[in-house]
Amino acid sequence: MDKKFKFTNANIKNLLAPTKRTFVYDTIEVGLSLQITPNGAKSFYYRGVVLGKQIRVKLGEPSYMSVDDARQAARKAKINMKEGINPIEERKKITGESSLEQLYTRFMDEKEQHIRPITMEYYKDLWKRYLSTLANKKISQITPDELKILHKRLTLNNGKRCANQTIVLLRTIYNHFIKQNIYQGFNPGNAVQLNKQIARTRHLSGNELESFRDAINETEDSIPKL
Repeated sequence: MDKKFKFTNANIKNLLAPTKRTFVYDTIEVGLSLQITPNGAKSFYYRGVVLGKQIRVKLGEPSYMSVDDARQAARKAKINMKEGINPIEERKKITGESSLEQLYTRFMDEKEQHIRPITMEYYKDLWKRYLSTLANKKISQITPDELKILHKRLTLNNGKRCANQTIVLLRTIYNHFIKQNIYQGFNPGNAVQLNKQIARTRHLSGNELESFRDAINETEDSIPKL
């Protein structure tokens, strides 16, 4: 088995299990590697230096992470390390044992300087009205089934748009930390099928247009890739 080669989704998939744990390295993104275990398990890693210390951080697995996504995650990890941020230490702050409220609070703190106040208030309203009932649940224990039930209830009681936007906010919160390689768990919101909405022609006000632009920027990473 060659230890260094250009990673592609196809050649990663076709790699055979070795007799002992092995790392192979991408020739495109320096520091990106793939660990393969004797039972065939595969994981992407990035190896770099932070504050003079060499570390290896897990990025994800080929079962849900493409090679392009792994390279992007490696670049993000490289930038963080150059800024003195240790991804391993950051990951300890957000684990599967963290509550949804902890995740939401940190998300809002990190986004406060990057999105408009009107959008922040909208997020707070969605949280208070529809997601706060899940506040104390561990993020690893929130299931797609209970979110599907929530989405259905909101659709019946509050309308399709409200139900969709509540789930999209939840997806965005999870994906914010998954994208940074801080949380490595599953995003349960991605399993919820959003309602189809009938398009209406209406001109947006200035505030609505600003909020819409923020929502587009925030949710584009929350849409699951097919």
